[in-house]
Amino acid sequence: MPDIAKKFRTEDMVSCVLACKVLVIVDGVDEMTSSSRTLLEEILSLVNTADITVFITTRPEAVDDFSKMMPLNINTMHVKIKGIPEGKREEFALKYHSEMERTGQGSLDTSGLVKYLRKTGVHLKEHWRLPLHLAMAVILWVVCPDAINSVTTATELFIETENLRDEKLCERVKKNEQYKCLPVKEIKEKIEIFRSSLYKIALYGQRESDIILTNNSLEIFEKLCKFLSLPESEVMGAFFVKKITWNNTGMQTQYSFAHKGTQDFYSALHVVNVLHGKEYPESLEQMQNCLETSWQKILTLKKKSILNILKDVYRSNPEDFNLKKFQNVLVHLTGLVDNGGEICRKEILSEIVKLLRRSGVDDEQAWLDILSDIKINDAINKEVSKYVPDIMNLNGHIEVTDSRVATYAKMVLHAKPTRVTISIDSDPVQVPCLQDLMEALYYITCDTELYFYHDFLHPSSDTLGVDSPLPQLFKVSRVTKFMGHIDQALLRKLPHDLRVVCAAAVDERHFQTLLSRLTALPNLEWVWIHSREDLDTKVNPPLAGINKVIYNSSYNRLIVKKLTRHPLELGRLEKLLELIDSKYSQESRKAFRCDVEMQLLWDFQQPGAYYKTTDWAFQRLFLRCKVTSFKGCLGSDSLASLPSTVRKLRISIFDDSHYKSIEPSLSTLLKTHPNLFRLCIEKGRAEEATTSTLE
Repeated sequence: MPDIAKKFRTEDMVSCVLACKVLVIVDGVDEMTSSSRTLLEEILSLVNTADITVFITTRPEAVDDFSKMMPLNINTMHVKIKGIPEGKREEFALKYHSEMERTGQGSLDTSGLVKYLRKTGVHLKEHWRLPLHLAMAVILWVVCPDAINSVTTATELFIETENLRDEKLCERVKKNEQYKCLPVKEIKEKIEIFRSSLYKIALYGQRESDIILTNNSLEIFEKLCKFLSLPESEVMGAFFVKKITWNNTGMQTQYSFAHKGTQDFYSALHVVNVLHGKEYPESLEQMQNCLETSWQKILTLKKKSILNILKDVYRSNPEDFNLKKFQNVLVHLTGLVDNGGEICRKEILSEIVKLLRRSGVDDEQAWLDILSDIKINDAINKEVSKYVPDIMNLNGHIEVTDSRVATYAKMVLHAKPTRVTISIDSDPVQVPCLQDLMEALYYITCDTELYFYHDFLHPSSDTLGVDSPLPQLFKVSRVTKFMGHIDQALLRKLPHDLRVVCAAAVDERHFQTLLSRLTALPNLEWVWIHSREDLDTKVNPPLAGINKVIYNSSYNRLIVKKLTRHPLELGRLEKLLELIDSKYSQESRKAFRCDVEMQLLWDFQQPGAYYKTTDWAFQRLFLRCKVTSFKGCLGSDSLASLPSTVRKLRISIFDDSHYKSIEPSLSTLLKTHPNLFRLCIEKGRAEEATTSTLE
């Protein structure tokens, strides 16, 4: 293509391209310069006159600014990129490692890397979705495995990476013939002085919204390296990425931060320095004083607020100050809160929380990510509960997953929820702070739901790992739903408030004991049973009239029978099937999916109670499971989503409009589902229904 392009005039090439259907991908709009902004505006101006689709990525805080650039009458769609899916993270890490190995930096055995990622999956689960964090983890594991094993937060990951950077830079300086006589301690002190300048320039670089260093910054670093007697090429190579570009004037060398996240982290470290009373030396004389005295006594400044430190960046043009630009700097600053000192003062913590909200952090997921990066600091949890209880839903329904347990173990004490749901996929014994969270719930007076998927799917004669606080929790709280392993001791403690019980039967005797106790619960609506034996004939007599889900792991079959109006939690069922299927590899998962039979008798007899929200939930479920038999009421979208594995289908419709809406999906179903051998459609209530059957 480059050779062909040389034979055409530029305007001819543009005309040829615009005659085609074009997809333009623009990455990192939040980092664009004035010249790249001009180019993007030119591309966007063509959207209305050419067949062009523009796919743009940006950080969330820059979305509003970018929206102002959009020409009128352009259709836009917003997509949130959540990062690397959990099932693909090991694959990403191994591929990154193989690239390092190709350049002679990797190691032959990657089992330790996989083991580390799995071990930290619970408390670093959300951080591993970001490619930058995974890449840093791989590099640390290869170069310094002892350091990576102690990392439990994203901030620690950044800090250990920077420690490694200093260590490697120190080694390279010592190997340089000109500087090998310098003592290691002196080299480290000089690197620390260089870093203080680096941090300030990183923060002030946020003003340009660019990770590329300005000529002024390059000049400062050049003079600083000379003054500190450090090799410029080694120092710049340690902290920046060198790029060589060609333009009309010839070759140009540029230095940039390796990643916007790295620049944000350095910027946060400058804020920390100022809060601690340390500041970048303004002159070479002050630098000399730093070298002659202790670096810890550099400068004692008048204390500033975080907002004033950020506003100093725009001292020459204060009207351009935009707090959104510093959102990720504030996020990193929150992670650095554990360092102690001045930054842990209550007023500082309060300001961090207020500024984060003002900068646009208005999403529960974002706040949970921030809080999960703080090890031991209950003060900031108090501030969050004070200033953002609505975003965190602290006065509504709180749902806690594996990676959020440690956060909510502290946060829930400052909340007034209406309902708490704890949903744990992993082995409860392996989840840090789970017992603390359970004990914190003693003081919460609301409906509590407990789901321990691992213990439901992997029953044993052992007691549940968190069963010590469970009896007390059953006694003092209103536990309405429970999933897990129920041993003989816990069985006697089951509260009367339970409406849903999901239990694993270890053997026949345990199963009979379970049934005897469960059927005595006065408010029971649903029973989910997992057994390795075929329980179909044994379940019906004791559980007659009760809704049930029976999972038989020996035959990999799941049966749902809904007999009353009490709703089936389709989201829970979808999650359970996902975990059942996860024991197979990604390639073989589809072939070994669990067979699902759904007999929703109440829905079938009461089709008028059907709602579109249920249709959406069924649609999601059908796309992820292997349904072989279905009886109930469906809408057009869920009917169209039925998997090709369905063999028996019996649906009811409540009026003519319902039938007309599903008729196209039915016609398609008959053509595309070769396994379907029985189709039955009933119209109206059961007592006055008309039936059409096709076999």
